[in-house]
Amino acid sequence: MKIAGIVAEYNPFHTGHQWQIEQTRKAGATHVVAVMSGCFVQRGEPALWDKWTRTRVALSSGVDLVVELPVSYAVGTAQRFAQGAISILDGMGCVDAVSFGSETGDITALVQVVQALQCQRVQEQIVIFLQDGITYASARQKAVAHIYG
Repeated sequence: MKIAGIVAEYNPFHTGHQWQIEQTRKAGATHVVAVMSGCFVQRGEPALWDKWTRTRVALSSGVDLVVELPVSYAVGTAQRFAQGAISILDGMGCVDAVSFGSETGDITALVQVVQALQCQRVQEQIVIFLQDGITYASARQKAVAHIYG
């Protein structure tokens, strides 16, 4: 048995979500658990579809279990959203892999982004840019561009 976790909002559920679930199963997952935002999604917006409808669609599309991500994580930054969801999957003690999608599909580029965001110089530059009164997301983007071009 191999259990895969997916972090999702399914707001609304679309064919890309269906494809991800199918590919996760093709990669060897016998079971799929989704950690999904509830009534509110990232940036604090209300979900287009209520959580019960999104859960029913996920279950009918190949997900075996849907676990609600607490609102304190769901409405947070992308990092907080991911941290909460991954903590839940890890805390379950039975999830073997995490399946995720990206616009790029280039794992090398994704690793480079993570390394850039963890760079001490970038973190220091973020603090400087925050003093200009811009949002954290803007300061982070500006800091990465400043350090890496």
